[in-house]
Amino acid sequence: MAKYGYKKTKNGFSFYGDLQECINAAKRRLENLHKNTAYIVRVYDEARSRRDAHFKAIETATDFIEVATEHLKKQAAENEANKTDE
Repeated sequence: MAKYGYKKTKNGFSFYGDLQECINAAKRRLENLHKNTAYIVRVYDEARSRRDAHFKAIETATDFIEVATEHLKKQAAENEANKTDE
């Protein structure tokens, strides 16, 4: 089995082995990459949705803590006011 391959260099491309086999390998790789494009886009969109949901959940919990803390402070102040009125 002959080895062949190619890579991009700063001055162009270099290859080793049979040039036609390198071209065929590049074509096969391109076909496989195109097949995976839809999958990669879907995974990226799903990950972005999960990321957005994660940060939304953090924001919601933070906002709830702030509002609930203020509510507890108001309740405590009202209870103290009611105790002093008695």
